Amino acid sequence: MRKIVLVVIITLFAMLVGCTGESQNIRSESQNISSASQNMLEVNENDVSGSGVANWVSTAVTIDQLAAEADLIARVQVTDVPSSRELQIAAPQYEDETVVGQGTDSIPFTDSEMLVLETFKGTADKTITVMQTGGILIAADGSAINIVTHEDPIFKEGDEYILFLIDISDDPIHGQGRKLYRTVNPAGRYLIQGKEVFSPYEFPESFTPPKTVDQLLAQIQEAAQSE
Repeated sequence: MRKIVLVVIITLFAMLVGCTGESQNIRSESQNISSASQNMLEVNENDVSGSGVANWVSTAVTIDQLAAEADLIARVQVTDVPSSRELQIAAPQYEDETVVGQGTDSIPFTDSEMLVLETFKGTADKTITVMQTGGILIAADGSAINIVTHEDPIFKEGDEYILFLIDISDDPIHGQGRKLYRTVNPAGRYLIQGKEVFSPYEFPESFTPPKTVDQLLAQIQEAAQSE
């Protein structure tokens, strides 16, 4: 089966999306990281979806750590998840981890619109835009390929979150002329369901994340008082 191989050099990928590390392999129904000098997104051409894991620039996991790095901590509701935008970059093309030429790779990004319900650090407009890596890519045959990061699934309209955000407004790649945010890392997103909160992030065993809204807010308040 022919494969579409998307390769992004680490330093550029880190600048674009805030994640770095060794290799990032995104493929349907599997998640793994291999040791190589590029971040690689690999998707079977006939697959309709792909998921994967990534290493992130920020290693913050505790509420204290996330709060220290965040420009904005806010309770938000997702109001719109528009179609993904596609960023094309020049990059080497690989076959079996061997460079076979140069070409153009595409990376999807999704910019979700959110209503700010409450802020706990920083100030924000009534609505904000939050960027994520991932979304829909259109393959050569016209089929849609859904590419997502395992620990950072695309936000869903109507869902409510507490987010730890970094202001990347006027970023030369993504934010020119507009206000834009991204999460510190996937540990900085908590989905609110009733009185409970949930995170897709796989926390280390040394840290137990808050399980309720009250616990999370209490830890945020403690972090704010310690700054």
